[in-house]
Amino acid sequence: KEGLVRFATDKYSYDEGSITNVYAHLTNSSINKYSPSLEQHKETVGTGCKWTLSRLRKHLQESGIDDTAVFERVTNVVILTLLALWPKVPRQNAGFELFGFDVMFDQNLDPWLIEVNSSPALSTETDLDVQVKDKLLSDIIDILAMSPAPSAPEPKTRRPRPSETFSARTAAAARATSDGAL
Repeated sequence: KEGLVRFATDKYSYDEGSITNVYAHLTNSSINKYSPSLEQHKETVGTGCKWTLSRLRKHLQESGIDDTAVFERVTNVVILTLLALWPKVPRQNAGFELFGFDVMFDQNLDPWLIEVNSSPALSTETDLDVQVKDKLLSDIIDILAMSPAPSAPEPKTRRPRPSETFSARTAAAARATSDGAL
């Protein structure tokens, strides 16, 4: 139930002059890690450009916002997207797929799906990445780690092989025929 929340490192602006400022319009960590203001303390966000999902939820609660309702809408977006994608996901008999959902909130805290990443990056460049992604990997391993099936009890008698059964039936039929039973 944890995740990463990314922010632009510069404050967003409608100003036409700021349109080329990638640090105000993009939340990609791979871009914002080069921002001159990355380590500056920013109002609300603080330093850096990432929070945990639980920190965002706490911030919403402290701001008097019902985070449960907000994240129920996010859950709905994820479920409806998976239902739409399901027929297109290749079947894997011995594997699994991890999806990463990028969701953006508008000024009304309505969620908007930006993209779905198949096999999202699990690299860890920050302590926050380690905190969230190590737990994710641990959860995946727990889900996949199936205990071995209990051993079947040994049968009391050995089952005959199909060829032995066929031979026995054939021999019995031959005896019955020779005895005039047929």
